[in-house]
Amino acid sequence: GKAYFAAKRFEEARRSFAQAIEEDICPLRAVAGVREAIDRVHKSHNIPLVDFEDRLRSRCRKEADHEILGDGYFMDHVHPNIEVHRLLGLWIIDSMRDIKLVPDWNWNNPKIEARLLEVREKVFKGIDRNAHGIALRNLAKVLHWSGKFQEAIPCAIDGLQMIPHDPECRFVLASSLRNLGRADEALEEYDKLFENGRDFPRAYIPFADLLIEKGHFEAAKAYLLLAIVQNPKNASAFATLGFVHMQLGEYKLASESFEESNRLVEGNPYTMVALAQSKFAEMKYAESCELYRKLIEKLPVELSKQQAELHFQFGMALGKCDKKREAFLQFEEALKVDPDHQSARDQMANHTETVR
Repeated sequence: GKAYFAAKRFEEARRSFAQAIEEDICPLRAVAGVREAIDRVHKSHNIPLVDFEDRLRSRCRKEADHEILGDGYFMDHVHPNIEVHRLLGLWIIDSMRDIKLVPDWNWNNPKIEARLLEVREKVFKGIDRNAHGIALRNLAKVLHWSGKFQEAIPCAIDGLQMIPHDPECRFVLASSLRNLGRADEALEEYDKLFENGRDFPRAYIPFADLLIEKGHFEAAKAYLLLAIVQNPKNASAFATLGFVHMQLGEYKLASESFEESNRLVEGNPYTMVALAQSKFAEMKYAESCELYRKLIEKLPVELSKQQAELHFQFGMALGKCDKKREAFLQFEEALKVDPDHQSARDQMANHTETVR
C-alpha cells in the first residue's frame, strides 16, 4: 500500500491498505464485517447513520485527490485529531437536522458561520496547551517504543508546537529520524536538544553513537564522558569511548577504557579483541599477544566469523615480538579458515625466508 501510495496509484493503495486491516492478527481498526453490521442495523431498524468514514473520505478526495486517510486527519491509527472531531460534531448535527431533531438551517448563513467561528475559537482557546503537548509527547513515546518511527515523528513535532523545547519530544524526534536513516536531520534535532546548556542524560549515548557514525569523534567523546559521569558502571559506554580514543589515535586512553569496560563486565569477547588491538597500537606487543592467545585458545562463539582475522592479527603481534615462526603459523591458520585472506597471504610470503 505504501509503495502504491508513493507511486500515486491511489486506488491500488487503498485496496492494499484495506487488505492489511483484514489480515491484521489483532485489528484495532474496524474490519469490513464490523462496518457491514453497522450498515445492516442502520437499514433494518431505520436508525439514523452518520457515515463518518464516507464523509471523511469525501473530504480527503477534495483536499488531496485520493481517499486514503492519514496524518492530516488522525493522531495515530484510530484517533481523529481535534479538527476532525470538530467536523464529526458538525456532521452529527447535519444528521440530527435531517431527521428534524434540531431546526433546519443553512451552514452558509452569515450568522451561522459567525457563530460557528466563535464557538471554534472558544474551544481552541480553552485547550490546555501544556496538557495537550504532554498527551502528544506520550503518544510519540509509545509509537517510538513500538518501532513506529514514521508515525512518531509528526506527534513529536506537534508536541513541540505545544510545549517548545520539551526534551522528551525532541529526543523522540531525533531518535526516530535516525532510525529512519535521516542522520543529518537527527543531528540537527540533537543539537537543538542540547543547545543553550540544556541537558538530557538519556540522549548522551544515542547522540554519541550518531556523532561516531558521522565521524565527529571529539564531540562524541564529550557526550560519552558525560554518560560515564552519570553512570560510572556503564561498561558499554567505556567500550564505545575506547573505540573513539582509537579513532583519535589516543591509544593509551583507549586501552584504559577497554580495561575498565572489561573490569565491569568481564570476558566480553568484543571488548577483549578491542583491548588486544589497542595494546598493539600502543606498541605493547607482548600484552597484545597474550590477549590474542587467550581468545584463540578458547574461541568464543561470537567471534567464530572473525577467526581468520584473529589469527592474522595475532600473527602481526607475534611478528612485532620477533617470533617469526609462530607468526608464520598464525598466518597459515588464517588462510586455512579463509583462503581469500590476502593480507595473511602477503604476510606469509614476507615471512617465508625467515622461517626457512
